[in-house]
Amino acid sequence: MEVDRYAIGRSSWEVPAGGSDGQDLALAAARELREETGYAAREWRDLGEVFSLNGVSDAPGRVFLAVGLEPVGGAETEAEGITGLRLVSRDALSAMIAADEITDNESLGALLKALVVLDREAAD
Repeated sequence: MEVDRYAIGRSSWEVPAGGSDGQDLALAAARELREETGYAAREWRDLGEVFSLNGVSDAPGRVFLAVGLEPVGGAETEAEGITGLRLVSRDALSAMIAADEITDNESLGALLKALVVLDREAAD
């Protein structure tokens, strides 16, 4: 999704993300996906822990892979500052990364974890 980011002076392509507000992390991931994109997933995979800003603060996170996306509505894109939404193929994703269209480190880390898991599954 494309998000208007004041701090960097332009919009940024990012994966859906957000806080849990004390909610179970998998439920929070499903909520954030719906709120930010209007999609739901048939299956969720927990890809593990990540840390943002680990040189500055303790900011743990968890990466989930949403599989089997289906439009369900309910996106709150305006409230979230989201200006665009795009589902892309793996080749298009690689091209976006190579062209510096995706530069958000949290998104890049989540995408890397997802690609590693998907590559392992394809090799099995």
